[in-house]
Amino acid sequence: MLSSTPQFSIILPTRNRSFIVEKAIQSVIYQTCEDWELIIVDNDVDNKTYEVVQSYISDKIKYIRTGNLPMHENWERGLQVATGNYITVLQDKAHYSPQAFEVIDSIIKQSKQASIFVWGYAFNEESFPPQVDSINTFEFTTSEIIQLFLNEDLNSINPILPKMIFSCCHRSILKYTNEIHQDFFQPLSPDYTSMFTQLSYFDRLIFIDTQLIHFNDQFSSGKNFAQKKFNTIDTEDFIALTLNGRFETCFQKSGVKLNTAYNSLLSDFNDVKTKYSGNLGPFQVNNIHVYKDAINQIYELKNCGVNMDSERLQLEKELNKVPGFIRQLVIQYEAQVQLKYQKPQFEFTTAFIIEMLHCLLSFDQKIAIWGAGDTTRFVLSYLQENKRIQFIVDSDTSKQNQTLMDIPVRAPRLLKEHAVDIVFVSTLKWQNEVKEEIQAMNLGCKILTPSNIKDFIKI
Repeated sequence: MLSSTPQFSIILPTRNRSFIVEKAIQSVIYQTCEDWELIIVDNDVDNKTYEVVQSYISDKIKYIRTGNLPMHENWERGLQVATGNYITVLQDKAHYSPQAFEVIDSIIKQSKQASIFVWGYAFNEESFPPQVDSINTFEFTTSEIIQLFLNEDLNSINPILPKMIFSCCHRSILKYTNEIHQDFFQPLSPDYTSMFTQLSYFDRLIFIDTQLIHFNDQFSSGKNFAQKKFNTIDTEDFIALTLNGRFETCFQKSGVKLNTAYNSLLSDFNDVKTKYSGNLGPFQVNNIHVYKDAINQIYELKNCGVNMDSERLQLEKELNKVPGFIRQLVIQYEAQVQLKYQKPQFEFTTAFIIEMLHCLLSFDQKIAIWGAGDTTRFVLSYLQENKRIQFIVDSDTSKQNQTLMDIPVRAPRLLKEHAVDIVFVSTLKWQNEVKEEIQAMNLGCKILTPSNIKDFIKI
């Protein structure tokens, strides 16, 4: 016989997605574990969702009509009527595997010390993988999770984050929030703010290493916002209802003026930390990681065709405020990211440059190479002919006064003493700095790098 208090309260917030919400509801109804209540929080602008869900409303399935609330307030309305021992959130674009809560309930009963449980998810898959007899679980301290969030790539660590949409926590968290008169779901991103609240209060969590929920990424409002698809209904709602039309709201408490998704979450982190402190108290935002994440977002979205010029300008302004060694760390990191996203282009460019150097040498152009590294060695291996590179220059004193492929390596000042027509910059990592240094010498020569071929040949 089921207790009058359900084990699980499943909050299903929805807005203008009547066409997919039924699948989410049915995934709860068909659970092999029946110890749950479902709370549908309908934030629609019309009655379309109600028309879909009205036949499901019962003692176990509650329905709340809101309308035109910011996301966090809509989620909080569902929480206000939740009575279960454990609370979770089911997005309208998601659905559970049939055994999900049977598995979760079993792990909860085996784990006496933890109050947070996180499980695996799938994106855009045809079906869930077959259930195995033995499911691995892993225990983490909440301090470990905070460290990961502040210092590691967000996409990589996302599976372990207790964001409520693929995790649950014990309802004792509500006593904690009520004592200091705060909502559990705070702006701007309630999945992350609720995570920070849990991490501030509880000491450990259990990760259940199997996929128990499926998300349809096609309907991701966060993804649309990040990709600047501001004309979609979801993003228009977010801008109007949550941001009040002000984009700077996203990062106003982060300490860094960068309009990136991660920086917005750090603003939420600092806000929750101010209100709750607890386990969050000793931790500080790692600004170097913020800059690196901005680099990742710029390249990732630019690769998807999104104009990231404004974000690039923001990053340059922020880096001008920090010591030079930090800027150099970010420059080094960007070189690695650039190589990742542009490797095919660089492979093609390298072959093109080698042929170009062949041609220029055949016309008796005097060429020097800047950089005595592996790239130069590779290029020289394809230039074994009578027409030779004049010399190589490198700022690294340990490489000077030696030879590379029988070509002398000297200090950059040699460029002033021996005129050349072209300097080929072989170092990708420092190419912008090297170009500036060469231009400052007023040599009157052309500069060729893997990234400026178009300008070099005046196409």
